[in-house]
Amino acid sequence: MGSVKGFAGNRGFILFPTLMLVILLLVIGLAVLELAATEAKISDNQRLAVEALYLAEAGVQMAIHMLELDPAWRQGYRDYPLGRGLIKEVTVNHGSHSVIIESQAEVLGAGRRVRAELTKIPVPYAQALATTSLRLLPGAQIRLQGEAVHYGDFHLSGGRLEGILTVEGTALLSGGSFRGALAATGEITVTGDAEVAGTLVSAQAVTCTLNTWQAESYGGIPVLLPPQALLQDLNWYYRQPHFPVEEPVLDPGELVSGLYIATGDLSLLGDSTLTYQGSIALVVPGTLFVGENLVPENPETDTLLLAAETIVIAPWVTEMGGILVATEAIVFEGGTAAKRIRGTMTAPLIILEPGFVDLAYHPYAGTHLVPAPETLFRVSRWQEIMLM
Repeated sequence: MGSVKGFAGNRGFILFPTLMLVILLLVIGLAVLELAATEAKISDNQRLAVEALYLAEAGVQMAIHMLELDPAWRQGYRDYPLGRGLIKEVTVNHGSHSVIIESQAEVLGAGRRVRAELTKIPVPYAQALATTSLRLLPGAQIRLQGEAVHYGDFHLSGGRLEGILTVEGTALLSGGSFRGALAATGEITVTGDAEVAGTLVSAQAVTCTLNTWQAESYGGIPVLLPPQALLQDLNWYYRQPHFPVEEPVLDPGELVSGLYIATGDLSLLGDSTLTYQGSIALVVPGTLFVGENLVPENPETDTLLLAAETIVIAPWVTEMGGILVATEAIVFEGGTAAKRIRGTMTAPLIILEPGFVDLAYHPYAGTHLVPAPETLFRVSRWQEIMLM
C-alpha cells in the first residue's frame, strides 16, 4: 500500500472500514476484468478504463470515511499509488448541507473521473457503540451492526463478539470467540483458546500462537478512530430548561417532548412494552433501571435518550429503541431472552452478562438532546464525469 499525500503535503491515513471497501472494490473490479478478458470484442484499452473507474470509485470511498472521522475534512488526496494504477487526485468541497467529492484515477494511461454528492445528516451519535472498556462475561454474546469503537486496550477472554470493532490501543484475544473485522492502533495478539474468524488489521503487528485459525491478518497499516465522544458528566443537562421527575418509577409513554431530570435513582416500569412519542431526554443522577421493553411509535421521528451515571437493563427486556448514554457503566443483566437494541450505546464501561444482545445502529433524530452532535454522510448522487 503506497503512501497518501494530502494537498498540504501531510501523510494521510485510511480508516479500517475504508481499507476493506477499497479491497472489495478492487476484488470486484479484477473479477470483472478477468471476465472481460475472455471476450474478444473487449479491447485492452477498455479493460484499463474499467480498472481506472474502480480506482476512482475507491478514491471516493476513502474520502467518505475520512469525512466520517472529521466532518470538516477537506484536504483530499493526490498521487495515491494502488496496484498498477494511480489515484491522481481527490477533491472535497463543502456546502452548507452537502459535500461534493471528485476522484480521478489512471491505469497505464487510461483515466476516469467520478463525482459523488453527499448529504450531511446531523445525528446525536454516529457509532453503534463507543466505550473504553467492553467486558463480555462467559456466556455473553453480542452482535454489532454498525461501527463500534473502543478507546483503550481491548481484551476478549470469554463470550462471543461478532461485528466490526476499531480499537485505540492493543487488542488481546485470549479466549471466547471473535468473528468479523478488528482493527487496532496497537499490536493484535491471538492466543490461548480464542476462536477467531474474519480480518485483523494492526498499525503495528498481528501475532498468533494458535496452530490453526480462520482469519486474514495485516500489519503495518495505519488505523484511525473518530474523536472520543464519551460523556464525562451530566452537567450540560442540568444547565438546560427541564422538568423534574420526583417519582422513583416512571412510564416513558406518559412523557411529552422535552428534557426530564430525576431527583434520584429511577426505574422504568409499566406494561410489557412501553411505547414513547416525541423527542425525549430522560436524565438520572444515579442508577436508571430499565425493566420493560422500550420502542418508539415512529423510529424516524421519535427519539428517547436515556442518560445516567449507570444504566441497568433487566434480564427480561427483549426490545429497545433509543440512545443509551452513561457516565459510568451500562450493564446488561444475564438471562435467556435475546435482547435486540436499535440505536446507540455510549459509556466508559459496558458489561454483558450471559445472554445475547443484538445491537443495530439507527440514526435517531434529536441533535438538541446531546452536547456535541455528530454528522453522518449519505450518498445522494454518484456519477462518472468526462475528463477535461
